[in-house]
Amino acid sequence: MVPRVIVYRAIGALNRLAAVLIALGLLFVAVASATSSLGESHLLCRGKACELTSSHLILPDGRETIPAAAIREVRIRESKAKNRTYYVAVLVTKDREIELGRETYDQSAVSRVREQIEAFLEDPARTVDTEVETRNVPGALMMLALFAGPSLLVLWLVTAHTRIVVDRAEGELLIERVRWPLPSSRESRSLRDVSHAAVEVEPKGAASVSLVLASGERIALVGYKSPGAHHEAAASAINEALTAALP
Repeated sequence: MVPRVIVYRAIGALNRLAAVLIALGLLFVAVASATSSLGESHLLCRGKACELTSSHLILPDGRETIPAAAIREVRIRESKAKNRTYYVAVLVTKDREIELGRETYDQSAVSRVREQIEAFLEDPARTVDTEVETRNVPGALMMLALFAGPSLLVLWLVTAHTRIVVDRAEGELLIERVRWPLPSSRESRSLRDVSHAAVEVEPKGAASVSLVLASGERIALVGYKSPGAHHEAAASAINEALTAALP
């Protein structure tokens, strides 16, 4: 007789789908934030124009030429976040405002960029050649840890499952807990020692399936409880397999 295999997951199908979408969203934010932190921008002002170039590890490089006559002023924009003030130099033209790089808490560096551009606007014979944005590797790693870590934890919870193999020929029940990327754990019980599978429900509605042994001992098939009707379905499938395996 072919062994009966039941795959039991603590989280229901719809909740797994929602969790996967959330995890993928967090991964997207992590990659986008890290990529932004690894970009760099360079400003070259000479003659009658300023050229702003930007490069990233993944995103396409950018290049923009701003005529010196179109620049009305150079402004420092401030913003506050988590009790810290951030600064960025902004070229103000007739039509729009162009941020030079990303925001930084180093006000003196931003002020130097503004002073250099203002000196060029007063005397176009000058040349301004400066980096307005440098690669921020620690910032990229922090973004990856902040967003990618939780997303990987969610994916780990979603992919975790338990395989219950009812083998009448061998007279045993095998419990295999799969927790990728960790090694799977296995334990087996004689079919004579297994009474049935039962759903254990908490007052708030979260549930999980346990194996009830003939001795009264209970073996939890998952490490945590969750809401959903799939627990009853899994318990019924296990009990049907146990009944079919009776001599």
